[in-house]
Amino acid sequence: MSVLAEAKDKSLLSFVKGSPEVIQSLCSPHTLPKDFDRELEVYTKSGYRVIALAYKRIDFDPSVLRKDDLRKACESGLTFSALVVMENKLKPETRAVLEKLGEARVRCVMVTGDNVLTAITVAREAALFDKDTEVFAGRVIKGEAGNEGPCVEWVSTSDERLKLDPVTLHLASDATPRFSKLELALTGDVFSVLFSDHQSELVKWQATQPVNTETSKEDPSAAYLNPEKREFLSKSHFHKVLLATQVCARMTPAQKAQVVVELQSLGLYVGMCGDGANDCAALKASHVGVSLSESDASIAAPFTCKTPNIECIPTLLSAGRASLVTSFQLFRFMSLYSMIQFTTVILCYFSQSVLGNWQYLYQDLILVFPLTVLMGTSDASQDLTVKRPSGNLLSFRNIGSTILHMAICFAFQYAVYIRTYADPNYTNLATDAFAAFNWNTTALYYISNCQYLVMASLFSVGYPWKQMPYKNWPFVVWFVAAFIINMLYLLHSKGGNTFFTVDEVDLTQGLREYILLMIGLNFIVSWVVELVICPLIVRLSLRSDNQGSVLGKGVPQIGRMHKPYHPMRQQFEAGWPCRRAGFAADGVVLQLQ
Repeated sequence: MSVLAEAKDKSLLSFVKGSPEVIQSLCSPHTLPKDFDRELEVYTKSGYRVIALAYKRIDFDPSVLRKDDLRKACESGLTFSALVVMENKLKPETRAVLEKLGEARVRCVMVTGDNVLTAITVAREAALFDKDTEVFAGRVIKGEAGNEGPCVEWVSTSDERLKLDPVTLHLASDATPRFSKLELALTGDVFSVLFSDHQSELVKWQATQPVNTETSKEDPSAAYLNPEKREFLSKSHFHKVLLATQVCARMTPAQKAQVVVELQSLGLYVGMCGDGANDCAALKASHVGVSLSESDASIAAPFTCKTPNIECIPTLLSAGRASLVTSFQLFRFMSLYSMIQFTTVILCYFSQSVLGNWQYLYQDLILVFPLTVLMGTSDASQDLTVKRPSGNLLSFRNIGSTILHMAICFAFQYAVYIRTYADPNYTNLATDAFAAFNWNTTALYYISNCQYLVMASLFSVGYPWKQMPYKNWPFVVWFVAAFIINMLYLLHSKGGNTFFTVDEVDLTQGLREYILLMIGLNFIVSWVVELVICPLIVRLSLRSDNQGSVLGKGVPQIGRMHKPYHPMRQQFEAGWPCRRAGFAADGVVLQLQ
């Protein structure tokens, strides 16, 4: 950034400020201190933010030049003035929040416009890296003979003798590092080179693909849904670098947004938090954007935090997971409510009877409606866990278990239906008018009332993403009240002429006890299926022997929704020193999980 100022002697001066690397390239070499690079490295490695200042005397009339020409003339041949060193201390909440996110395997990446060494130092202070992690920063160099384009090399920020293979991103096999893990730091100029190469490869790949109008209109953030595009992305060196990068420095606003989009193209869910106008594009491109201020960023982001720190991120993630789990639970509960009542009505039809109006009213208005409303009011858990809820409504964990519970409820209703006919005192009260006053109708009505409560107890538990149901006292109060009323109906109701008992038959005590037994067995079987059988089936079907990565376990996925980021990240981590056989760090015992 530059400004023109008039001195007391009426002469014009151009004052320029900017990043030290840019100002260095704009200054006349003889005006730069000999220790410029060394001093800059000292300050940036100490975590300070550094801005360079320079000036130039203007000996021409600026009014005769166009804007672009004027800026070029004012920002060339500068005289170096000084380095402005600023300290922006880490907020006290940051480290604890990042550690909490790391424990939950939520990968955090720093994207900033600051110097790469400053960013790495701040990242270490914020515990974004482990103590035994070495960071390799990329830098652009001239290509070798036969390759005139720019190339990228990855150099250790603590020992320039250590470099990574530019293709595999692995250390040389004969290297003897003192660290166990490594991550990459990406700068804006390196990003531009790699992205340009990636675009060239993408154009060549598209030329080999058949013309498809739908592919040309696809959302870039959902590119992994295309099998051919997914195969191309899984071999992309550019995306492999992105997955290995934990610090992005000297990034422009457009590059920040591009990083978000490219990570999304691999199937990752990307959140972004920022507090300035230069973060707006990235906030808008991300799946979840959080503005940490009420400035321009709050317009682009769907969420705005009133406190200017990242403490809200774990809370937002916990609330989002709880909302997803609650939505799926209510879907399953309403599905089973419909099927339980459907089963009751069908079995009643076989005995030429139907549920009465008061019975329908009791089930719909007194039982199901309040339970459905109150089930969704449970608060999110305060803990952010590694385990993540299923994001697929049609997964076996949701649909498969729902079908199993439907079968279980049908089986117990059918058992009561058969037992009613077998009762010695059974009287056939069926008429051609299909009245509700019938033994079978009353028996099925009693057990279906309790089946609604069994399903509500099952789907009110959302551990570990929601707080336990007993903390949701309105739900507990209504559930207990409904259970007591159901038991009073079952064990003591003799029928009558008022309200909810008008359609009930006075059943024998033996039949009532049998219905109570079936309710208890229904409760036990349903809970065993939900807590033991279904998780066991899911675990066996998704068994994986891989050791995972920082992005999660990475269980095999089959079909259209397969996401390539797990194997790509695992290829990078396979080159970590700690993954080599016989590796031992100095005085450090490593336990691999």
